[in-house]
Amino acid sequence: MAASKVLKETTKNKHRAVDRHQAMSMLMAPSMTLLAYTQILEDLHTWLSRLHVQLASLGLQSRYDPLRKISLLEQDLTNLGISKAAPTSAISPSLDYHFCLGVHYVVEGSTLGAQYIAPRVSQTLNRDDVTHYFRGYGDDVMTLWQLTSEWLDQELPCEKSQKTAVEGAMFAFDSLLQILNRRGHL
Repeated sequence: MAASKVLKETTKNKHRAVDRHQAMSMLMAPSMTLLAYTQILEDLHTWLSRLHVQLASLGLQSRYDPLRKISLLEQDLTNLGISKAAPTSAISPSLDYHFCLGVHYVVEGSTLGAQYIAPRVSQTLNRDDVTHYFRGYGDDVMTLWQLTSEWLDQELPCEKSQKTAVEGAMFAFDSLLQILNRRGHL
């Protein structure tokens, strides 16, 4: 089975847990407040900053660079009046290439939902200046996701490499849930 399908199938429960988390659900709620949105962006910033080590080890093309995503989050936080994001320490349980590809799968997969989140947030908060992160790929989101899926399928051809990638994806989902849960959101 293609790696992208294996990753999707084996991580679907973790994906659902993130989607159903109170903080992430709030992104689509018409009752979302500016404070709640700011907290969610701070948590996403913490998450990506901590995963940076795994993602940087892949030598990704500039459009996938985690620092680009972090920079977009910082731009949104600045526009929300947060002048400096809290420093975070990287977590690096593994720099295995296949593990890191699993982390990449989760980070890039999040861009698919972002295309729906950005307009909702803009409408709810009546602001377009705080959704740079969610609009990071613009109209190219589906094309870039297809390229990511094809790359994962190419780089993870066997069961062993796919299993390691699944471990990386589970780690990425679990680390996001841990960050979201620590605040106890809203």
